[in-house]
Amino acid sequence: MQLVGMRCILLHNFATNSKSVYILKKIPALFFLIFFAKTSFAQNNYIKNEIELAYGIATSPEIPGATGNFFDADNNHTRVDNISGIGGFSLAYNRYISNRFSVGVTGIYTKATVTYRVPSAKFDWAIFTALLNAKYNYVHDPLFHMYSGLSAGCSFNNIIGSAEGKNDAFAYQLRLLGARFGAKFGAFAELGYGYEGILKAGVSLEF
Repeated sequence: MQLVGMRCILLHNFATNSKSVYILKKIPALFFLIFFAKTSFAQNNYIKNEIELAYGIATSPEIPGATGNFFDADNNHTRVDNISGIGGFSLAYNRYISNRFSVGVTGIYTKATVTYRVPSAKFDWAIFTALLNAKYNYVHDPLFHMYSGLSAGCSFNNIIGSAEGKNDAFAYQLRLLGARFGAKFGAFAELGYGYEGILKAGVSLEF
């Protein structure tokens, strides 16, 4: 009887140890499943929409020589003496197609006063620009984004008060480096080159 009891105790301990080993083996797999589920949930629940309102200085149309014969609509004013502008006011909508990559559209307005030397004249130009955007976030944390991007489109330009002075031109914006601070509502600044300016800053709403 004593031998039988010892055997029962040994069998019970072996079964208990086997269950413990089995459970211990399953713990890493359980942690992996929890982490994978959490990551997948986070990736599928990123912010998908963004609206930006911004102002930029030193836009391409305001830089002499940067746009070629941009202000030579009638092929008569062949020499630009001076350009002064008001900067670029822009409104944009971006749609995130992944946690880091977004595409969108931007509308820009600026006005430039152009003084010509040959022949002598001075005109105010209204410049409307439409761009398609692509942006990639190197960092996309809830409170901080860091990104670069590229935009391309068309600029529609006309002399204010004149029905003849009109032209269209290829437009672009190279976003070398941008940073956004804030959660749902935030502020951002960009360093780049093109129709939105060399330095651009504004506010944005994500939802």
